[in-house]
Amino acid sequence: MKTQNTSKMIKKSQTTLTALSVLTTIGSLATVRQASADTINAQTFVSSMSTKYTLMEEGLFGLTASDPAANQRKYYISTQYNFLNDPMVTVSEQRDVRENTIISSFHTLDIGVGIYTSQKSMIAITLPLNVVHMPDQPNQFALGDTRLQYKFRMTDDNEPLSVSMIPELKLPTGNRNLFLSNNTLAGGVLFALEHDFGGPRMTINFGARHSPGALYQGLDYRTQLPGGLGLYFPLGPKWALNTEVNGALSLPMTDFTNPGELYIGLRHEPSSSLSFNGGASIGSFNPNNSGNLRILFGIKFSPADAPSNNLRTETRLSKNTVKPAIKPATAPIVLGKAPQSVPDQKIVKIDQIKKTYAATSRTSIKNTKKIYAGAALKTKKHTKKAKYSGAALKTKKAVAKKKKKQAGCNCGK
Repeated sequence: MKTQNTSKMIKKSQTTLTALSVLTTIGSLATVRQASADTINAQTFVSSMSTKYTLMEEGLFGLTASDPAANQRKYYISTQYNFLNDPMVTVSEQRDVRENTIISSFHTLDIGVGIYTSQKSMIAITLPLNVVHMPDQPNQFALGDTRLQYKFRMTDDNEPLSVSMIPELKLPTGNRNLFLSNNTLAGGVLFALEHDFGGPRMTINFGARHSPGALYQGLDYRTQLPGGLGLYFPLGPKWALNTEVNGALSLPMTDFTNPGELYIGLRHEPSSSLSFNGGASIGSFNPNNSGNLRILFGIKFSPADAPSNNLRTETRLSKNTVKPAIKPATAPIVLGKAPQSVPDQKIVKIDQIKKTYAATSRTSIKNTKKIYAGAALKTKKHTKKAKYSGAALKTKKAVAKKKKKQAGCNCGK
């Protein structure tokens, strides 16, 4: 057993090191390509690879007492649609007048696929597909920047606070002319801290991200500190409410280069493997600003094998096991009050003893009835015989007395 466990740990370690080396190799290429100016990725939303949240990443990997199947998950698939209103605009210095609308809307479908390399780790990739609408132009289809993630939970299963580290890389696969790419490789790391309150859950995200080419006029997204807070509230066995705040603080700090949004939505979970989410987020209460409204709908699917339960297995076997028959007891049996909680076999034994005792009692009563019936019959016969005998004796005496009387009478004559 020790040899098998050691080999499994070695395989998991090799997989983890391979994933990290791939991400490190790709990340090192970011220093080779020079940053290009006048381009940013205006689509700031990328679907999270989590089972309970929409914007935020989770630290538990779905592993809770209410979701024991998380240990058996093998892969993860997510499709998230989001509509973003006015993602790129220009405003006056006082930000009270909108001067121009560069991008009217984004319709984006994020397709994410993750593979669980172990109970605590997952490799994931997300590809955005976009339909871009610009004023006075037909809709255009374009890719966005591809994101690579490696999620690793650093804490054990029973810790009150679960911590996961999520390094990521963004590949410049998007269309820079439609403001869907930073035009350079970008890298960063995110930490997710999550606690399960026995149903409700809370996660906190924070980290750092560097995109050398994310610069457009006065917008500087090259160095950002992403972070946020996510809350998950169950509303019943299959419904939940998500409230999430997500944003990124840009360095150096300014008043208008810190994108963020507040999301409120519902989640329907027909099973532990499937969930549907829908909601809306507000990026700004100022109608002149960009990205003031986002609408989201999505499906997340992460199948799992049925969790093993030794207690249920043992109970099922004990119920199906054929138990030996108990011989009827020959001595009197005194039954006491059964304890409140006894094993199944003892309960069956007591039931069989009760049945045997009842059968014995019925037999005894039947035999007793027979004895009484026989005695009564004998008594009846004896009484009748005695009655007939007495009558015969009286008749005999009467005949003898009559004869004697007649004899006396003859003697007198």
